[in-house]
Amino acid sequence: MEHYDGEIPAKRPKISDAGDGGSEDRLSALPEDILLNILLKLRNASVAARTSVLSSHWRRLWTLLPRLWFDPTTDPHGIRAALISLEAQVLRGLRVDLLDASSESVAVWLPIAADRLSGSLFITAARRNETEEDEAAERGDLELPCFENAISIRLELGYLGLAVPPSGVFARLTSLFLACIHLRGPCTLGDVVSSQRCPALRKLTVDNAWGLDNFTIHSDSLLQIELKNLQPDDTLGLGNFSIHSESLKQLDLTNLYGLQQLTVMAPTLILLNVTCCFASSQSHIQPVAEISAPQLKSLGWWNHYDPRFEAVDEDPEGGPLELPCFENAISIRLELEYQGLPVPPLGIFARLTHLFLACIVLRGPCMLGDVVSSPRCPALRKLVVRDALGLGNFAIHSNSPTNRAKPSAWIAAAHCCGASTQTVRCDVMLY
Repeated sequence: MEHYDGEIPAKRPKISDAGDGGSEDRLSALPEDILLNILLKLRNASVAARTSVLSSHWRRLWTLLPRLWFDPTTDPHGIRAALISLEAQVLRGLRVDLLDASSESVAVWLPIAADRLSGSLFITAARRNETEEDEAAERGDLELPCFENAISIRLELGYLGLAVPPSGVFARLTSLFLACIHLRGPCTLGDVVSSQRCPALRKLTVDNAWGLDNFTIHSDSLLQIELKNLQPDDTLGLGNFSIHSESLKQLDLTNLYGLQQLTVMAPTLILLNVTCCFASSQSHIQPVAEISAPQLKSLGWWNHYDPRFEAVDEDPEGGPLELPCFENAISIRLELEYQGLPVPPLGIFARLTHLFLACIVLRGPCMLGDVVSSPRCPALRKLVVRDALGLGNFAIHSNSPTNRAKPSAWIAAAHCCGASTQTVRCDVMLY
């Protein structure tokens, strides 16, 4: 084809042409680590394996990949064959995306992965039809083998049944994330994630799960636990949750439906959030919480009012929640759905800077104003009280040192009434 000026362009040489007119495979001549990085960028182990047809040099190259990623189109026997063929000294990462997979199809390759993996495991199991209630049961229960050398495990199983291994030690596991699962016996998750079998575990997250009733854990390595959106196997609720840890720093509990008893013994706990955990149960047993966390700095407690536990004044065992003195707390936020709250008559909140109280019924004999004044809250910067009963004759004296450009304490009180119209029974105790 001619250019606009009538000249015929010179033929562009091929990339593979050598200067002397011969042919050369310049791509294959690149260092092996660069070629492996190119294959990793594909994010598809099946596609990477197809490069073996290019030349003898490429035939075994994909087997040296330190990380493998399989998409939903990969046959389970193909995943197994790839894992067996792997020649890499260490498999640092394995991700498998599944679609409508059965437990039997996953069991074809998962034990091989447990033997080979020395890094992170990520499995997602999506479903085409999310409305079929019996679909997960039809797919069977997946038996998780023990990954002795795995560092991180993340399983999002589309409510596939999961049976945790009854024996073995996850010696190097530091992070475990489980979502959309139905836990099965005979072994409980609490037994697996405790220190004897997960001695290095730092972070545990369970989200959208069934079968975690009566969860108990003893760990001296965990730093963070997050449990949310947990459903009980029956109408009686999740039962009793017991968490004992000498190392735990942060605990977040959200939507634990029908929790009946919460026990936390964590001497190093700094942050505790409990949200919507003690309602939505058919049980008529009054929920109880026992918390021992002397180093706690931030407390968030949001729970719905349950009219079944409305107190009768002459009941000697009933009574409102008694707030203890948190000497080391920095922030406290309580939304109690009109549960009674007597503030502590003694003690100094020496480090408290933020206090938020909502939907509460304040009780005597000690007044809130006495507690939040400078002698007992010398560092308080912000006080918020909303939708409260029992704040009549409120008086506060605060001289907390702060920036001169701001008032000594920012106070907001909205919709507060002086009279108490109801008493809510609650045996939740913090000590």
